[in-house]
Amino acid sequence: MNFPSTSPCEERSQRALRAPVGFAIVASALLAASSSSSCSSNNNNESTDPPVPNTSTAFTSSLNRAQTVNNATLGAAVRVTVRNEAPTFGTFHMPVWLGLHDGTFDLFDDADLASAGLEDLAEDGDITGIAADFAGATGTSQATEILGTFGPMAGQIAPNEVQSVTMRVDPTAPESRYLGWISMVIPSNDAFVGNDDPLGHEIFDASGAFVGTGFTVAGTDVRDAGTEVNDESTTNTAFFGQAAPDTGTAEGGNVGNHPGYIGGGAILSDPMFVNADFENSVGYNVLDFAVEDVTSSVAEPAGSAVVTLNAANDMVTFDISVANLSGPATMLHLHRGATGTAGALEIDLMAFIVVNTGGTLTATGSEVISASQVQAMRNGNMYLNVHTAMNPSGEIRGQVSANNASTASLTAGANVAAPMLGEAVTFTVQNAAPALGTYQAPIWLGFHDGTFDMFNIVEMASPDLEVLAEDGDTSAIGTALGMQVVGSTDTTLTGAAGPVAPGETVTYSRRFDADGAANQYFSWASMILPSNDGFVGNADPLGHPLFAGSALSATDFVVAAADALDAGTEANDELEVNVPFFGAATTPGAGTMTAVNIAGHAGYLPGGAILMDPMFTGADFANVAGYEFMRVAVSSSTPVIAASGAAWIRFSGTTATVTARADNLSGAATTLELREAAVGADGPVVQDLTSDIDVNADGTLQISATFTADQTFRDALAAGTIYFQVATDLNPLGELRGQVADPVANL
Repeated sequence: MNFPSTSPCEERSQRALRAPVGFAIVASALLAASSSSSCSSNNNNESTDPPVPNTSTAFTSSLNRAQTVNNATLGAAVRVTVRNEAPTFGTFHMPVWLGLHDGTFDLFDDADLASAGLEDLAEDGDITGIAADFAGATGTSQATEILGTFGPMAGQIAPNEVQSVTMRVDPTAPESRYLGWISMVIPSNDAFVGNDDPLGHEIFDASGAFVGTGFTVAGTDVRDAGTEVNDESTTNTAFFGQAAPDTGTAEGGNVGNHPGYIGGGAILSDPMFVNADFENSVGYNVLDFAVEDVTSSVAEPAGSAVVTLNAANDMVTFDISVANLSGPATMLHLHRGATGTAGALEIDLMAFIVVNTGGTLTATGSEVISASQVQAMRNGNMYLNVHTAMNPSGEIRGQVSANNASTASLTAGANVAAPMLGEAVTFTVQNAAPALGTYQAPIWLGFHDGTFDMFNIVEMASPDLEVLAEDGDTSAIGTALGMQVVGSTDTTLTGAAGPVAPGETVTYSRRFDADGAANQYFSWASMILPSNDGFVGNADPLGHPLFAGSALSATDFVVAAADALDAGTEANDELEVNVPFFGAATTPGAGTMTAVNIAGHAGYLPGGAILMDPMFTGADFANVAGYEFMRVAVSSSTPVIAASGAAWIRFSGTTATVTARADNLSGAATTLELREAAVGADGPVVQDLTSDIDVNADGTLQISATFTADQTFRDALAAGTIYFQVATDLNPLGELRGQVADPVANL
């Protein structure tokens, strides 16, 4: 651009106005300071220019607990894990209800009549009444449920299933000190388990120190609500054939010990419940609880915000992103106040909240702002405050800084091509073996177009399958899939200690292009531990369709004893030196090589080393009725929360500092780039920031990085042609984009 001839003072003023973003305030201050010696307002050196006001139009805020003035606390994170200890073909449980209280909330008492809430729970698994009683009582804090995945109906907890829930609590609050719990035993007319002593499970002592421990509930602890006759009729027995709630013959009795199922009656005669005699089976346990303090593993709440002023119409726009809150935000406000002080509410931002669940909050919207409020922001005397139930005075806070940063709101809608949300699919895999049963080597999942034939019965195993079946190594199978099917993907699910232990549950979630050819089917495989070359897997590449007509079509399935396979690559000698996870076998491929076809596995050697080992006395899969290796549940959980984020750029000399945050991405970011093009157009990469990303997991991205910016970049920034782009596997052309707005251009 060519400017007309100017005086030195005018030229200096124009340079200040054209200064790159981040330099505007500094340049203006330098201009004011130098005007007394070289320039004046009337060009005759008789007076000085007035100070240049702060004309910031872009503001940023980093929110955290450190800025609060009320010593905000996250409290303690308490994880309660429940395992259904019943054997295969034993009793199921309705979701386990949990409630924290001060020791006064009494769920029930033996020898007394059941409350209406207990009757509903014990007869029909309905917790509504119990929950209402709890909510209306004094000295109570929070309640939740532990839901199952593998029961025949939603939420039911199957035998051997393990599930957990984590609660954020204030350990010093009296109403967080004790744990109450209750669950219906199914099938039954009115059987349940729960704690009748409200002081029975202390989680924190009077000083707030964690004391929670685990406990086991025996079959002899099952209670009878005394509200319905135990006739075991399919018409009257919940989850055994009963079609409507509160169906059955009223009993009018008191709560007491349950006599057990009727010998030779309908329930124990049903093949699904042949091992369900909880009252008379020696060692029968129904539930096992573990209560742990997992506070150290919980991330700190944090957030970021971009606040942009449009001075022309007195509007200010907020883009706020917060994660890891202790609970939903109860209030979101802009306050007036200096750093470290509490101030008056200026703007209520609750109406701007888009997402407020699972500890995640996003908010965006515009509000009219007064001249006084604008000046307070420019002076650094405004702050954002996020309130929660645990921290009603504010859990995280961030002072709003007038830094003339270049800002960008990252949205899906800003992309040139509409990004794909995809279908969020969760695979939940449980080792369903009994206690002291078989383990599973890390479980392999591969997604493909239906052409990946992993193996065939009565044929020789491939080298890829051999290393999986002999050593639990899934890498070769994954490589083979990638070479054979373009666009295919795979993953390996590991347990807490590598192998997946009996009762342990592992999950894998990701988003898929439901119409993508390479996502239409999935295959799976896992080595049976311990064994020489035992494994389970699907021989039919079309056996597990994932999608049909863009809709999830995969169904749950069980891997039973009859599904055990022998790779035929190694003799089943059960020698410690040859059997991984059993003894001294440390070298892959150790063992006596054989060359026979894949076939059904004959089972462990009778009286052999494996079944004689105390660790595997329950592992005789070939001869134990109802033995199961794994249960697999496939569910769709596509969230309605759209990905969003905010980013800004600041300068110090030639150094540009980039700060950005994005939440609810479809997966890990594959690239984070600054590109150059106008709104609605694609452009080349001018700065690749991918390697500088600080956090890139669970759909959350965070970055704070620096780079050297040349004049070309600054000119493009001033012209409004720089944009951020976040790409993912699902959206390689961009899932989030934000055009960078230059505040200097808006002055």
